[in-house]
Amino acid sequence: MKAVLSLAAALALAASGASLAQDSDTGDLTTIDTPASTLEQILGQSVELPGEAQEVRVVEATLEPNTAAAWHSHPTPVYVYVTEGTLTMEVEGRELRRLTAGEATAEPLDARMRVLNEEDIPAKVVVFQISPAEKEFLETETK
Repeated sequence: MKAVLSLAAALALAASGASLAQDSDTGDLTTIDTPASTLEQILGQSVELPGEAQEVRVVEATLEPNTAAAWHSHPTPVYVYVTEGTLTMEVEGRELRRLTAGEATAEPLDARMRVLNEEDIPAKVVVFQISPAEKEFLETETK
């Protein structure tokens, strides 16, 4: 939990436009410099977390051209940011959704779904999840 709070504090500081420089003598992060770049929020969503310890997962994935991931579901919230290419998200009972580089989405909880790359170039994504450590990242179908 401490790591999650430290990450949240670092992200909040970065969002405020400040960056930290490490004091070489003491090892303390005390000096505030001007920002080296900008920070743009791509997606924001409120979530309620249970009182147990959580694990932050960041996964990078590449979908090769003209392929589809296996049908699966996620037991905890998952957020996808497309860094290259275009993806089609197929969620059972819903309309198809296309995401291009620079777009993000929250995947629905416990819904049967898959993603497809219908293009002739690879699609790359970064996937973020906060979950109890004992929960699997995804649950694939066995049939």
